Amino acid sequence: MDQNRDNLPWFPMFASNLIADKRYRLMTPLERALWISILLECWSNNSVPADPVALAQWLGWSVEDVKAGLTERVLSFFKEVNGELISPQLEDHWKKHLARIKKQSEGGIKGANRRYNKGLTDESQPIGQPIGQPIGPLNTIKSNTLKSNSLIQDKELVVDSGLEECEEFDAASNKQVSGPRVIEVEL
Repeated sequence: MDQNRDNLPWFPMFASNLIADKRYRLMTPLERALWISILLECWSNNSVPADPVALAQWLGWSVEDVKAGLTERVLSFFKEVNGELISPQLEDHWKKHLARIKKQSEGGIKGANRRYNKGLTDESQPIGQPIGQPIGPLNTIKSNTLKSNSLIQDKELVVDSGLEECEEFDAASNKQVSGPRVIEVEL
């Protein structure tokens, strides 16, 4: 199995499930220590040697401790494949992780393609032409920009008497207002 678990340095361990497991509850402290050591090695290195002497050397334990702790309860959590112990539970978790990464990658590629192709198709362009002409003058001054003193240095705001009344939206009062248009005149 082609794996690089460096990018996933953790694995799930659900304490309530483990405590409820009869195999774990019946383990001695030595069995538990050996079990967790093997489990950690299986996550980092995929497997450990099944031979007690080679396993003791691998873990840095004494051969007597490994032989005493490598009971049926401990071995029931692992599967022997080609002289190596693997954890089926960890292998399942790793496969789910790889599937999730693959799905995220495919989704990212799909989203990037959709974004890239969006500007290249006619589907993203507006359909039809605008209807009619803009309503009202395009150069009006909003009433909320006027101050009580209408004189500004070298400029004066005056009422444009040559034009008809226009309708504006007063943002300050949040209401539609009507009245003569006010323009700025250079002095």
